[in-house]
Amino acid sequence: MIAHTSDTIVVKLFSRLILLLIFLPLIGLSAVPVAFVGHPASVEHLAVSLDGRYGLSVDSYDTLRLRDMRTAAIVASAAIAMPGGIKAVQFSPDSRRLIVADWKGTMRLLAVPTLDELATRGGLSDSHSFRFSSDGRSVAFRDSSSQRLRILDAFTLQDVRSFPAPTGRVAFFAPDGTIGLDAGSELVVYDSLRGIELKARRQSTPWGNKVYSTDGVRVVFFDLASKGLFFREGNSEPRRLHSYEKLKELRMTSNGRYGLVRAEGSDAIDFWDLQLGQRLRSFMGVEWPFLLSEDGSRILFDRGTEVALLDTATGDMIAGSDRYDSATTAMALSSDGSFLVAGMSTGHIDRWNMTSGIRERSLKVHSDRVEALTVAPGNSMVVSGGDDDDATVRLWDLRTDAVRIIGRQKRYIRTVAVSPNGKWLISGGGHDGLLRQEFPSGNRRLRFLRGEGVTGPVAIHPDSWFLVALEINQRDVRIWNLRTREKKKTLKTHHQQFVSAVAISPDGRHTITGGADGRIISWNLSSGEPYFVFETGYDDVDSLAISPDSRYLLVGVDNFSRDNDILLFDIEKRVILRTLKGHSGEVRSVAFMPDGAFAASASRDRSIRFWDLNTGRQRLSMHSYANGEWIAITPEGYYNGSANAEALLGDDQNRPLPAGADYRRFFRPDLVERALRR
Repeated sequence: MIAHTSDTIVVKLFSRLILLLIFLPLIGLSAVPVAFVGHPASVEHLAVSLDGRYGLSVDSYDTLRLRDMRTAAIVASAAIAMPGGIKAVQFSPDSRRLIVADWKGTMRLLAVPTLDELATRGGLSDSHSFRFSSDGRSVAFRDSSSQRLRILDAFTLQDVRSFPAPTGRVAFFAPDGTIGLDAGSELVVYDSLRGIELKARRQSTPWGNKVYSTDGVRVVFFDLASKGLFFREGNSEPRRLHSYEKLKELRMTSNGRYGLVRAEGSDAIDFWDLQLGQRLRSFMGVEWPFLLSEDGSRILFDRGTEVALLDTATGDMIAGSDRYDSATTAMALSSDGSFLVAGMSTGHIDRWNMTSGIRERSLKVHSDRVEALTVAPGNSMVVSGGDDDDATVRLWDLRTDAVRIIGRQKRYIRTVAVSPNGKWLISGGGHDGLLRQEFPSGNRRLRFLRGEGVTGPVAIHPDSWFLVALEINQRDVRIWNLRTREKKKTLKTHHQQFVSAVAISPDGRHTITGGADGRIISWNLSSGEPYFVFETGYDDVDSLAISPDSRYLLVGVDNFSRDNDILLFDIEKRVILRTLKGHSGEVRSVAFMPDGAFAASASRDRSIRFWDLNTGRQRLSMHSYANGEWIAITPEGYYNGSANAEALLGDDQNRPLPAGADYRRFFRPDLVERALRR
C-alpha cells in the first residue's frame, strides 16, 4: 500500500561543459570533438564577458548557465521568467553585471557571478536592441514606437534622457559618448549628451552583415555587390580581406581585433585576425550561435540543447572535458525488475543491475542517439530504435551479446514495442508509418498508418490483439487491430494540444493519454468517450507508466522545462498522491518496479533515478559518461562506480559531498546495494 504522506527531496543538478579539439596545421580545417553542457531546451543566445572569464548561454525556456571560460565549470544557473522570451543578453564592460531583454520590452539586470536580480524594468519597446556604454554606466536603445533614442541608468534601469532618432538600431556606444545607429545603408551618429545628430559623421554603409567595435572605430562588413569581406579602422579606406560568394554569419570581438565568418553553404567557420588581415584557422562543426572571447582564445558555440567550448590556441582539452557528451535518451525496465537498460545519445545502451547498482555492460548498438527502447518478454532481448542518422531497429541478445538489424525506416525510429505474448514487434517513426514484424525473426513485415502523420508512441493491449497509436503533433488517438491491421476506432480527444504519451494498464481496463496541455485522460475504448479528464497543473505531460496492480499512474511533467517532476496519481480516486522532485530536465521515461512500491525515471538531465514511492524519497542516482566511467550515488553521498569514479564526485551532477571532502571513505558499494533493497 502506498502511503499518502509527502516527503520530497530536491537535488540540484548542474552540468559541466567539455570539449577536446585537435587542430590541424594553420589554415587547415580542424575537426571538433564536442564537449557538452546540457540545457533543458535549445540554446538561443550566448554572451562572453569582456574580461574573458565568463561565458553565458540562454535556452528557449529562458534558462541561464554561467560558466568559467578557463575551466568549463558551471558557476551559476538560473531560470529567469521573461514575458516575451529572452531575445538579447550582454555583459557590462566590467563583467560584474549583465542584462537580459525580451521581445515584449522587459529588461532584467543580473549580478555576476551569482545571477541574482538587481533591477527590472518593463514597458520598454525594442529594448532587446540595447548596448552598454563603454564605461558601463548607461544603456542605450532606440524605441521604434516613439522614434526616440533612450538612455537608461545601467545600475537601476531608470530613464536618464531621450531624444529623437528617426531610424536605425544601436550599433555602438563609444567612450566619447557618441552613439552609432545602423540604419541599413547608413551609419548615423549622435552626441548622447546634447541629443543631436553629428551629421558630419554620417556615412554610407553597404546593406547586409556588419559588426562595429564598442568604440565605433572598427567595423567588419560584407559587401554583397563585390562579394568581399572588408575591414575598416577609423577614417581609413576599407581593406578587402577575402572573397566570399555569400556570407551567412559574422561575429567580431568588442575590441575589433578578431572575427568569425561563415560563408553561405559552408560547414566551416573562418577565424580571422582582422587587424592583421590574416585568416588564422578554419573549424568544422561549430554551430550558430557562436561567440569569441575578447582575446580570441575561446569560441563558445551551440550544439542544440548543449554548448561547447573550443580552445583556438592549443586545442588542449578543457578541464573535466570528456565526461558529459552522453545523455540518457531512453529507458526500460525488465519485467522482473532485476535490470534496467538506458539508451544514450552516443548510441550506447547501458545495462544496470538493479540489485547491486552496478553498470554491468555498456555496448555501442547504434551509430547515433538511441531514440526508443524496450525489453522484450522473457528479459533476454532488448529492442532499440535509432535517430535520424541511424534509422534502424536493432535487437540485442543479452545472452550472446550479439546485435542485429531487424527493421529500418527512412527517418528516426520514435517507438518500439513488443506484444505481451512476444509474437509481434511494432516500430515506427518519420512518415513511414508503423511496421509490424514477427518477433524475434523480423519476418512477415507489414506496414500500416503510412502517410497519416509522423508516428508517435504506441501501447499494446495485454491481450496482444490491438494497439493504441499516437501521431506526433496530433490530438487524435488511433486504435488498430494488430493482426488484421484494420483501424478499429479513432478517438477524438479532449486534449487541447497534441497527445504526447499513452499507457495501457496490465489488466486492460485503463487506457490513459497525456498531452502537451498538461492533461491526462482515461478512456473507455468501447464507447470512445473519456472516463475522466484530469488537469495536472503543469504545462506538459512527457511520460506515463501504470503500476502492475493497475491502480496507480506515474506521470512525468514539466512547466516549459522547469519543474521537471514526477506525479504519483491514484487512478480510481483521481488524486495526486505525491510529487517526486529532483530532475532538472524533461523526464523522458518512467517505470514501476514489479512490486509497485518503487519506481525508476530517466531524464534529459543525464541521470537515472530510483524512487521509494511510500516515502517520496530518491534512493539512488545513476550516471553514465561517454569516457566509460559511471557512478551510482545516494543522496547522502555514498557511492559505487568505475575505477575513476572518485574523480566524478567533484562534478556538479553529483553534489551531495562538499568540495575537498575525503571521497574515498564514501566508497560504499554495500550502502548503494542497500539503497536498492525492496
